[in-house]
Amino acid sequence: MPTLTLHHQQTTEAGFVAILNIDGQSQYSVTVSDPFTEQQERELEFYFEQWIRCLGTWRTKRGTTTSSISTPTAG
Repeated sequence: MPTLTLHHQQTTEAGFVAILNIDGQSQYSVTVSDPFTEQQERELEFYFEQWIRCLGTWRTKRGTTTSSISTPTAG
């Protein structure tokens, strides 16, 4: 498996410029920047910090409710 090394070169307004080194042989100049707009960042933050937490709570409640319902027996 190749080893990738990223060496920071310079900070820019959009992120930073770096040298990507692959196995100590190939070198490429790359620009690293945030791929999301501020609006997208807020939406992702809501999803990962709020929505997923709510899903876990809902699943727990659903499981508790489901297990508290007894199955009718023939009698």
